[in-house]
Amino acid sequence: MTLVNRSKRADATNLAVTVRAIDRLGRSVASDTNYISLIPAGGSFNLAGSMSPNVSLNATNLKVKVREGRSVPRSIGHRLPEVTNVTLHESLGFADIYATLTNRSSKPLSQYAPVYVLYLDDEGRVISSSFDTTGATVRPHASVRLHLQEFYDGSQHPAAARVSVDACTSVDVGC
Repeated sequence: MTLVNRSKRADATNLAVTVRAIDRLGRSVASDTNYISLIPAGGSFNLAGSMSPNVSLNATNLKVKVREGRSVPRSIGHRLPEVTNVTLHESLGFADIYATLTNRSSKPLSQYAPVYVLYLDDEGRVISSSFDTTGATVRPHASVRLHLQEFYDGSQHPAAARVSVDACTSVDVGC
């Protein structure tokens, strides 16, 4: 899913995003909570995750609850790592994502920084998602080539991908 900060003046920080899968009667099938450090004013963030149901109900809808830790003025200058030049190559049941990742911070980007990928069909609808980490520390203001690979069942072929990277992780302190 793509989360959007509609405020033009305030960054949303320290977000908790809880997604619940529910069945047609409103019963909970599974849930997952992800934490995001920042969605800049007027910006968006692509969030991917997975849920493991522990009941035999069929999910028909998703309910999303976003809890913001605090809102801070845009002028403070919080910045997410930038992901550009995203390309997708499909072969033998694998989707390879290539992109340029730029650490726009004056601090190193952790090797554990989460990378979220949304896979889109020809009409721009999300058909799958994946989650990974950068796998290596990225120096301040440096750009690196990012490569992610995802296996898919082949029933729906991804046509494009959207990628977001969060600068903070649950293992980083003081981010």
